[in-house]
Amino acid sequence: MAKEEIPIGRLALAMAVFLSIGAPVVLYDWWTLDQVLAGIFHPLPMVVAAGLACIFLITAAILGRYIRNLIPPE
Repeated sequence: MAKEEIPIGRLALAMAVFLSIGAPVVLYDWWTLDQVLAGIFHPLPMVVAAGLACIFLITAAILGRYIRNLIPPE
């Protein structure tokens, strides 16, 4: 029984896409949280941060499904 190998190139590309989307989202959310904790509250950045957090969670779920599909069943 030969084991199928996980395509490392496709996995690396998927991770790079996730990091290119996720890193700015986390940075903006962190900045917004810092502003709120400092006592500066503006509604529009909070709405944008909440929307970006949803996008981050959705892309994380998509990446998880993609990785799960890359692993061959035993």
